[in-house]
Amino acid sequence: MTTKNAETNSIFVQNLKTRIAMLYINKVYELFWRLISERCPSGNPDAEFCTFCKSQRVSPVSMNALLEEELGMSGPEILYSFQKMLNLSLTQKTLI
Repeated sequence: MTTKNAETNSIFVQNLKTRIAMLYINKVYELFWRLISERCPSGNPDAEFCTFCKSQRVSPVSMNALLEEELGMSGPEILYSFQKMLNLSLTQKTLI
């Protein structure tokens, strides 16, 4: 194999690994949204987010990067905002 072919193969393999990693992270991203829509995360947002990421075997740093890129907020910030929104909604229902 020539040096040129070896470099091309190396680049191809690296791109493939990156693509597979991104597909996996996107799947975890979908699971994250299912988590906050199906069950009300009520604990510490930082801990809940880390626990979720570890359960899905994804780096909290990678997941945060994806969420911040897509939404401009970190995972814990999203959970905290979701908790506040649910608490406000419950408070308003109680007053009615």
